[in-house]
Amino acid sequence: MKMLRRSLSNVLRLRKHSENSKNPQTRDKFLSIIKATKSKRQRAKADEAERCNEEEHAVIECECCFSDTPINRTIPCEGDSIHFFCHRCIKLNAESQIGLMKYEMKCLDIGGCKACFSREFLIAAIGLSMMAKLDSLQQQDEIVKAGLDGLEDCPFCEFKAICPPPEEYREFRCLAPDCKKVSCRLCKKETHIPKSCEEVQKEARVKRHLVEEAMTEALVRTCPSCKVKIVKDSGCNKLNCSNCGWSICYICRQDISKQGYGHFGGKCKLEEPRY
Repeated sequence: MKMLRRSLSNVLRLRKHSENSKNPQTRDKFLSIIKATKSKRQRAKADEAERCNEEEHAVIECECCFSDTPINRTIPCEGDSIHFFCHRCIKLNAESQIGLMKYEMKCLDIGGCKACFSREFLIAAIGLSMMAKLDSLQQQDEIVKAGLDGLEDCPFCEFKAICPPPEEYREFRCLAPDCKKVSCRLCKKETHIPKSCEEVQKEARVKRHLVEEAMTEALVRTCPSCKVKIVKDSGCNKLNCSNCGWSICYICRQDISKQGYGHFGGKCKLEEPRY
C-alpha cells in the first residue's frame, strides 16, 4: 500500500507538470506511468480478492493438475462418483477440443469416468464465447450425421444450406453476414458463371504461364554474340558468357566486353544494394 501511495503521489506531481507542458514526450511518459500504476493497483486488488475468496470458501484439490483451488473455482462432473476440476484445466481442455474440431466435454478423471458437465458450470469455467464455439461444432456434426439430401457447405465459411441438384443451380449463395460470397458448387471457387469450370482453369493456366515467362525474362540474359541464355545466381553485375567469353551488364543488358568494370559507376552499379 505504501508503494501505491508513493506511486500515486508521483503521478499527481507528473499530472501537474504534464498539464503545464506542451512536450509530447512528457505527456507520453505521464500516460505510461498512469497505466503502470493502474496495472499495479488492479493486480493488488486481484490478489486481495483471491486471498479473500480462499478464506471464504473451502479449498479442494483439482483432480487434473492436483492444485488446491477454492471450491467456487471448480466444476464437478455429473457422474456417480463426482470429480472436481479447476476452471483453468477445464478451459485448457475446451481449447484443445476446439483445436481438434471436437466439442464433447467429458470428465478428465484418469479412472475412466466419461460423465459430462453441467452447461451452467461449463459457461462459468470457459465463458460464453468459447461455449458458443463448442455449440457451433456440435451443430455442424449433427447436421452432417443427419445425412440431409442436397446439403451444401460454403467453401469460405461454416454456413450450410440445402440446395437443388448442381445441374439445376450451380451457384451457392452464402447467407452468413460475415461472408455472403457466391461460389461455384462444382469447383468450390468464387462464382464464374457463365464460364465453365474448365474454361476458368484454362485461363488460370494461361495466366500462370505468362507470369512464369515474365519472371524468366526478368532473370535471364542473352549473350549479344552467341545468343546463349545466361542466368545470374550470385556475384556482381558483370556477367561473362561461358560459351564465347563476351561480357554483359546484368542491369542494362549491354555488351561491355571492351569497357569491362569501367562500365559501372553511373546508373549501373557493380554490386546489388544490401538491405
